[in-house]
Amino acid sequence: MALLLSLVALASRHRGNDMIHAARAKNAAIEALVSATSPGLDSDASIEHIATGLVLCLVEVSRHFEENGAKLTRYRHDDRQISTATG
Repeated sequence: MALLLSLVALASRHRGNDMIHAARAKNAAIEALVSATSPGLDSDASIEHIATGLVLCLVEVSRHFEENGAKLTRYRHDDRQISTATG
């Protein structure tokens, strides 16, 4: 459930039309993550926890870029694509 809610938060943030819904989904994902945490997590649950954390990081990074007017710039160097954050 936590992973699903974190994906909803990310999708809502990227759509950009309902930041309150994105914030509520993010908070619900965090609550679901905390409630699903136990000392004896199996490997599948551990992977889901890691994936949820990564998606929640993306939500926060996208929020930071939006609030600070920063952009993710992509350019090529020696036939490799390089991304840098500017702002």
